[in-house]
Amino acid sequence: MVREEGVSSLGRGVTPNVFRAVLINPSQLASYDFFEAELLKTKYLGTVATTVCSPADVLKSRLMNASGPGSNSTIGLIRASMKAEGAMFIFDVWLPAWTRLQPTTILIFLTFEQLKNGVDWSRAKGFTYL
Repeated sequence: MVREEGVSSLGRGVTPNVFRAVLINPSQLASYDFFEAELLKTKYLGTVATTVCSPADVLKSRLMNASGPGSNSTIGLIRASMKAEGAMFIFDVWLPAWTRLQPTTILIFLTFEQLKNGVDWSRAKGFTYL
């Protein structure tokens, strides 16, 4: 890649990937608190996170796969995709992303709940860690 496209090609997709990380964590945590309190179910967490992050995932993947001069412009990529596919292109990989994220999200928060229960139990017994 470096030989054919230059060193800057190694950083292609970094900005959308950081943007995705900024979106996914708050969307999972905020939806977790809401759905835990309202529904006591975790199945919707992956749906919220996937929907929030799908645009960033699509842009990241397309930027990373783009080649040629001027192909690393996010705005240019958005314009070209909107023209060729319409606005729904940003949800192009929603179902595969949801299929991947849903089980992970459920496992993360089931583990999180067990850790919280363990901390509550240890505090009730008078254990301190500091």
